[in-house]
Amino acid sequence: MRPTSPSRALRITGAVAAACLLAGCAVDPGLAEDSASDDGVPLPATEGYQPLTVYLAVAEAEAVPGTSGRPFGCGDLLVPVQTVPTDTEDEADTALDFLFADERGWHGDPSLWNAVFDARETLTPTGHRRAGDVEIFTFTGTVTPEDECTAERIRAQLQATAAAFTSAGQVRLEVDGRDLDDVLGLEPLRLGEPVDVPQGDPAPSGEPSDGSGEQTWAPEGESSWGPAEPTQGTWSPAQEPSTP
Repeated sequence: MRPTSPSRALRITGAVAAACLLAGCAVDPGLAEDSASDDGVPLPATEGYQPLTVYLAVAEAEAVPGTSGRPFGCGDLLVPVQTVPTDTEDEADTALDFLFADERGWHGDPSLWNAVFDARETLTPTGHRRAGDVEIFTFTGTVTPEDECTAERIRAQLQATAAAFTSAGQVRLEVDGRDLDDVLGLEPLRLGEPVDVPQGDPAPSGEPSDGSGEQTWAPEGESSWGPAEPTQGTWSPAQEPSTP
């Protein structure tokens, strides 16, 4: 868990480091095992490395066939994707840093959108703590989305990503002590039941509800995006998804 009040510089440094690690920029030589590939090149240790699940948004009408997500906000789907494997002491902090370290915003074709990209310069995650059955994730700074739909996407991505890494029954997001919902002027988040975009039909539908459940995504032809369970696809915030 990160300190409750880190400086802006330290947060940016940590986020960039997390992004580099998740993208596989470098491997600590001390992590290498005595194993080697067929050509004799030493292989880095992978024990303890796991993908993290983060959430991105896509308009329902633009979701590719095979996409699974939950409807919310302004006709959008909240879609889980996996990062490249990482070894971290606090998965929640690292996953949130991953969203804030994104240098692109749009990813893939058709694109998934990281709305947190719009807040990365003014809003800083500062940690999280448990209070009874509530996990409180704290931020400092300001968040001024251009419209209500963008506000919905930012809140949904942060809340779903944070909730993926806690056993608490509830998650609350606070900006300098204020509930994020109040800061953004939003009603509590309502997610629709999970829907799958049928093959050949890019427009899923679903009535908003308070339903919950596991969400996965593995669209055909988009192997660079991974589902919430480990498979072949990964994503890093500083690079375009690779092709097989």
